[in-house]
Amino acid sequence: MNMPLASLNEQPFTVLDGFSKIKDQELTDSSVIVRTGARKLFTWWSDYVARHDALPTRNAFDILTMLPHAAHMFLVVRTASGAWSYQLQGEEFKRLYNGGFQSDVEVQRSFAAFSMPVSTYLDTVAEGRVCHHSYGTINGNNRNRNTFESIDCPLIDLTGRVSHIIGIAELFRGPEA
Repeated sequence: MNMPLASLNEQPFTVLDGFSKIKDQELTDSSVIVRTGARKLFTWWSDYVARHDALPTRNAFDILTMLPHAAHMFLVVRTASGAWSYQLQGEEFKRLYNGGFQSDVEVQRSFAAFSMPVSTYLDTVAEGRVCHHSYGTINGNNRNRNTFESIDCPLIDLTGRVSHIIGIAELFRGPEA
């Protein structure tokens, strides 16, 4: 899709046009999590917070503890200017978003299902300093998987500023949202 750069922030995030009924909420309890990988990431994050009375740093996370789920994971970094950039994208995460995000400009497009720019959503996660859980329906048949779940967990730098958000997103066959 070719469009002038200035209009990208005003356009719906077309990759997610098939997503509907997305529910997003702050995550304080793992009982709402459906997928094992999401539960494992949230458990790591919440256990770290409970043990250290602080958010985890990027260096506190060890991908080896999540290897079976790494293909569904992503890591975004906050740049010096305050923008967000995808630093890592697992293969299944890329597939979910039709090849992943190739540039910072793509991160700025709006999520049709969330009705807000991706950067605004990530800012909300960072400012709240809590994980977010998203759950919804995929319209159309995507290899017989019709449900979407993701969690986004803020990570801090050594100054205590949220510098990264680590997350996991999966499609699976499940009840409609």
